[in-house]
Amino acid sequence: MHSRMRFILNLLPLLQKADSLRRVVSVLVATYEGPIDTNNIVGEGFPLTKWRDQVASVETLLLEEAARRAPEVSFIHTAPGIVKSGIMRDAKGFGNSILITMSNLLGPLIQTPPDESGKRNIFLATSAMYAPNQGSDAVVGVPLGGKLVVARGSNGRIGSGMYTVDNKGESSSLKVEKLLAGFRENGTADKVWDYIAADFKKITGTEVGQ
Repeated sequence: MHSRMRFILNLLPLLQKADSLRRVVSVLVATYEGPIDTNNIVGEGFPLTKWRDQVASVETLLLEEAARRAPEVSFIHTAPGIVKSGIMRDAKGFGNSILITMSNLLGPLIQTPPDESGKRNIFLATSAMYAPNQGSDAVVGVPLGGKLVVARGSNGRIGSGMYTVDNKGESSSLKVEKLLAGFRENGTADKVWDYIAADFKKITGTEVGQ
């Protein structure tokens, strides 16, 4: 969470001045957003599924704040799905052996081919379907064709500038939108941002974006 957000914030001034496409794509676990324990924002010691759901929410909220600060840049939080790769090549132990065996057996049914995943992410990175909240036609991306329309953002608004989408580019469910709205209303979103910003200052000596 920390490193990718710091990277994004450090690049924002350049992105805001770009003459053409202005976009950030964060590949993590979008559309799995779940509850946040504000006493343990990093999810230390959480079971895998609970940690995943919290990390998804934290990443989306951080990107929403970045979008608020830079409305002329569009932000996408996405998930790659299950893509065939070498991620398990160094895995050892009986448990991992079982996972690898299951993956090999079920892979053809549930995996996304690497080339298809690449194409989908290029679309996310370039299409005007995920336009920023503000900006001219020159910065929104490749013009839409056919029946394509601008996507619904994480706050439920079309073209909000911040999008949480699955591995097929579909916007998150209404259930996720309602959850995120609750985080904004009850102050959780502010607590997440303040926590990360405080860590940045403690680690680097500077505030966010400086």
